[in-house]
Amino acid sequence: MKKFFNWLDNTFIKPVEKSTMSLGTFILIAYGYTVVRNITEGVMETSGTGNTVTTILTIEMLFLHYSLFYFVMYLAIALLMRLVAGIDFRKTIRVLLVYSFIIMIPPLVDPLFRSGGFNLAYPGDPAMVINGIKAILQPWLIFSSWGEAVVPYGTSPGMLVEIYLAVLLVAIYSGLRARTTRRKIISILLTPIIMAVAAVVTGGTQQIMGLLPGDPSSTQSLYFLGGLINSSTRKYALVLLFPFTPMLWLGLFLYSKEKTRLLIRSLDPVIMIISAFAAGAGFLFAWLGLRDLLVGVPRNPFDYLALIALFILGAASAAVHLFLSRGYDSERSEADRKTFRRAAGGMFVLATAFAWCLGYPTLFVYVCFLVVALVLTMPPLRLQRYFVPSVLLNTLAVFLLVFCGYSLFGAERAALIFPWQLALVIFASLAVVFLGREIILRRAKQSPKEVEK
Repeated sequence: MKKFFNWLDNTFIKPVEKSTMSLGTFILIAYGYTVVRNITEGVMETSGTGNTVTTILTIEMLFLHYSLFYFVMYLAIALLMRLVAGIDFRKTIRVLLVYSFIIMIPPLVDPLFRSGGFNLAYPGDPAMVINGIKAILQPWLIFSSWGEAVVPYGTSPGMLVEIYLAVLLVAIYSGLRARTTRRKIISILLTPIIMAVAAVVTGGTQQIMGLLPGDPSSTQSLYFLGGLINSSTRKYALVLLFPFTPMLWLGLFLYSKEKTRLLIRSLDPVIMIISAFAAGAGFLFAWLGLRDLLVGVPRNPFDYLALIALFILGAASAAVHLFLSRGYDSERSEADRKTFRRAAGGMFVLATAFAWCLGYPTLFVYVCFLVVALVLTMPPLRLQRYFVPSVLLNTLAVFLLVFCGYSLFGAERAALIFPWQLALVIFASLAVVFLGREIILRRAKQSPKEVEK
């Protein structure tokens, strides 16, 4: 048995742990698995997503919501294994991401039990979660007769195989990598609890939001009642983003403390606060200006979550801008510049996810912000080198964040209904701020040179 585990370790685990691939490559591999899983589910399972008529809702499910669901799960498992077994997070997350292809098991196994597969419904209410737990604990009850599966709605034989295999693999890895014999035993015994807690972290917040009162005249939950965010799928994704964001930064810190400290130290708190409040101010201006027309808005908790998401979007957008600027700064080492460019890419994905959840008008405005940031920071233009373009384009970038918040109410007509007088006041105020900032920064750069002379 020991020889078998040594062979398993040397053949399948250590090569992944010692791989020289970047973290982004591991993430892309796992993301590819999720897309294939979702498309295969649509082809092989009943009422799936990937084989339906291509709609915006389908795209949101395939590339945003479901992918976020899995990545929150991976992060939760890796963090819990670090806590319980003391395993190096860097190694754990690599192994989890590479071997996460087991999520493709259900749509491949289910058709063997029932022609057309099963309806792998999203666990949108506590009853489905309870039924799923019962099926996991009593798998022998899922068949009433030979060949006819009668599993609860939202569960399937393939899902049970996936769950059992995941628990087994996590237990084996914990036993191989836990630091002490005591931790090996504890981590193996606690593996089912680790997986259960990870599932609660992933779906718990969504369940809480689903339990909040919706339309009293129907059985619809808040996810299906419209509001400022009119897509249930984007609402699910937005709820997932709130635990995902702090977990992501904690994971990055455990993955590389030195690089994460470098990134955090490089952030300009003043710019991030201005950017965050700019996006939130857009929400406030729209609500004050349009509240007589949009009666009852904000009207549900998701409308207020959208405001919090705007603050995060503003801060994340500022981080993208700052990381890009440092990623192409010739005065920094190539290693640091590479770190900043990768960080800019990661923060871009996070900010885009928040913007996408808030709606397509907000997403399009955010893309405009990104274009301005690229023109400011990236060669060959890198216009932040010049005084006047730097002031004007930095002002425009933050103004676009204000417009992100406004577009949440105004949608595609936001540009037509945004009061031009208010726009001028906001733009002029921001220009004064960035004018002063630019003067201070340029004088600070000149001071060391004058001392040398």
